[in-house]
Amino acid sequence: MVDLIKKLSHSISKHTHKAVSTTSIETMKIIPLTDLSPTQWGAFRDAQKESAKIWMICMNLHGEARKNHCKWPSKVDLQRATKGKAKLHSQSIQMVCHAFLANVETAKKLRKEHPNRKPVNLIKKNFSILFYGLDKP
Repeated sequence: MVDLIKKLSHSISKHTHKAVSTTSIETMKIIPLTDLSPTQWGAFRDAQKESAKIWMICMNLHGEARKNHCKWPSKVDLQRATKGKAKLHSQSIQMVCHAFLANVETAKKLRKEHPNRKPVNLIKKNFSILFYGLDKP
């Protein structure tokens, strides 16, 4: 599976561009994977499930902290808790943690703007695999 991820990240890097401006906004490009064999597709789906496993670990840690009125887990806390918990590259695991925290921040802002809105169900069975720094050679 690691070889597939490396192959995918190399092919995706040819199509991914990072936009940097004075406000340091980064963009992400989604590349459809249309030419995967059934074996590669199966390995990719397995990787998505591993990514979802990391998401659920983050969600459960956050939920426990909320339930016990403790400090919410930070980026470092989540990265330590998820280290080695999935068959993914460490940077992909870190990116899932970052995506989770970004969703928490967005939910916090939306809750202030729309107090009657129900929370979104964040349970994931599959989660996109995130690659970092693919524009670098």
